[in-house]
Amino acid sequence: MYSIQLPAALCATAKALATRGREAQRSKPTGRYKIQQVMAIKITEECINCGACEPECPNNAIYEGGVEWRIADGTTVKGSFVLLDGTLVDADAANAPVSVDTYYIVPNKCTECQGFHEEPQCAAVCPVDCCVPDDMYKETVEELMAKKEKLHI
Repeated sequence: MYSIQLPAALCATAKALATRGREAQRSKPTGRYKIQQVMAIKITEECINCGACEPECPNNAIYEGGVEWRIADGTTVKGSFVLLDGTLVDADAANAPVSVDTYYIVPNKCTECQGFHEEPQCAAVCPVDCCVPDDMYKETVEELMAKKEKLHI
């Protein structure tokens, strides 16, 4: 967990972050807010395969069910890339689909739109609200921004 000192004028911003899935807790008497980890997004089984989310992703992390994915797709990554689990892969290598029935999000490429948009665009455009936080992949905003920088050099 990270602690940051916010001026009084920014307290509303910290509270707004809490409403986006980032839990902010005020500790007394310091006035500090602790912003906990955020998560990558996943697509649930309720997906109706409309495809609205796919073109909205700035990282090209969303794929149609059954389609192989590559780190290099929609990024500037070339050569070797280290996945979240520590596996070293070739950026151009095809990886097995995460799902065969519905659209899916590759956690190794999802940055929750940090550095691009105010909110995850897949969730913003999904007509059935099936783009939700993925409890399996918890990352801080700083980690998501670092991932963005690795994907878009």
